[in-house]
Amino acid sequence: MDRWGYDDVNGQVIGGNYLSCQLYYDNRPQKSGFCADNKDDAMKQAKTIKHDLLKDFGGHPCYLYQDDSKWELRMK
Repeated sequence: MDRWGYDDVNGQVIGGNYLSCQLYYDNRPQKSGFCADNKDDAMKQAKTIKHDLLKDFGGHPCYLYQDDSKWELRMK
């Protein structure tokens, strides 16, 4: 996917204004980190990741993710 109008690169994109984000459950990272253009974009992507994780377990809360209050999005 070509988000910034440049060719795909291996490694980290340098320059521009973006947030480096990671979704955690109970202080454990879930999936890999991701970049977002702003806080709203970060929340949208985090919700998608959370939804996909729960969907992988049949669409219902799994014993791994019992407490919804333990989800956390960290941004740098």
